[in-house]
Amino acid sequence: MGLGPGPKPSFREVGIAAEDQVCATVSLCTTSDTEADSLCPPKAAVLDRSPSVSSIDEGLPDPRAPSTPTKDREGANLHVSTICAAHGLMAGKYETGVRYFTDPASEHPYWRFFETAIVVLTTFGYMGFLHIFLVFMILSFFNRAAAILVAVALASVLLPAEPLRWPPLLNSPLLAAWRRYFQFSIAFDCPIDLKGKYIFAEFPHGVFPLSQHLAITLTDKVWPGMDIYSIAASSIFRVPMWRHVMSWIGARPATARNFKKLLKRGSVGLVPGGIAEMYILEEHAETVKIKDRKGFVRIAVEKGVPIVPVYHFGNSQLFRWGPKSWEKAARKWRMAVGFIRGRWNLPLPEQVPLFMVVGKPIPVKQLKPTDPGYHQAVDEAHAALVLALEELYYRYRGHYGWNDRPLIIH
Repeated sequence: MGLGPGPKPSFREVGIAAEDQVCATVSLCTTSDTEADSLCPPKAAVLDRSPSVSSIDEGLPDPRAPSTPTKDREGANLHVSTICAAHGLMAGKYETGVRYFTDPASEHPYWRFFETAIVVLTTFGYMGFLHIFLVFMILSFFNRAAAILVAVALASVLLPAEPLRWPPLLNSPLLAAWRRYFQFSIAFDCPIDLKGKYIFAEFPHGVFPLSQHLAITLTDKVWPGMDIYSIAASSIFRVPMWRHVMSWIGARPATARNFKKLLKRGSVGLVPGGIAEMYILEEHAETVKIKDRKGFVRIAVEKGVPIVPVYHFGNSQLFRWGPKSWEKAARKWRMAVGFIRGRWNLPLPEQVPLFMVVGKPIPVKQLKPTDPGYHQAVDEAHAALVLALEELYYRYRGHYGWNDRPLIIH
């Protein structure tokens, strides 16, 4: 699904005896003359739109190949190694510029087959819930058992959407299996202060922000001690099951009031493009909607909270959506209107690698809406975010095999 083969990178294995398991990582940043440059590449060097010579081949690393450092047009040393994620990432300590595959796959083929079957069934049940629910609603006119199930599901919407962030779900073996199925990986541009508070602006929404969902499940492991919540479309919280699952992963309806309340408790993640991005998807380009999205930036300036750009490579490839002509109806009803198609043309996500890249925090001035210069500060922070997002995408796209896939910003 859009992953070009790209030049094959080199690998070397590094065993971690203490953990007795390995998973692939890819070094993306430069080994430069100064430590600061290696952690945060200067802006003059990051926006390299030329093909990288170290692109990931279909996102599937081969740990058996020998290790050979390579160089891109900037002269950056790029090397790939295999290490145990639990050795660094899972302890809340990680190297910047390293791609961590968070969950090593089992070596037993029968267990992998069983786990794959479980993931296919559960992702279909979750992503295709509305389709399944519609079928049961039709059956309820002819079958008493179906009518009872529909009634119970509808009644569940009246139950409180609690708790907010439920560890048994976030840390469950099921969601770890989901991450393995999509070969979920993470890279960081710069260290994140675990004592800080941030607004994570995540892109793209795609048809369904599944990669963002999986990222939330790693919060306690990647950033131990940080409380990270999220906001999502209010319409989701009117849907049975989804209402409670969204709450369990730390989400609340996307209102300014909820946003500010969550910021008092910790950091907040959001997907600014939202439902509108579903209608601008393109086959041969990445598309994000941000130019007219300033509401969250206003709150960032009002509260003085830095904004962190985050890009999820592969999320746009999970599903297809249409028809685009129904966008006006979606805007009017404030909900997605259309048909979702994935694997086998079902509401089942395509099995593509998901790669999350966390950018450098963008500092913002703290000003009240009534202060002079407030609107200018909002515009400056928004422009800085758009530029940082573009740079982040082009800096890492080659490592996902997308050398020729441009980013279109609406």
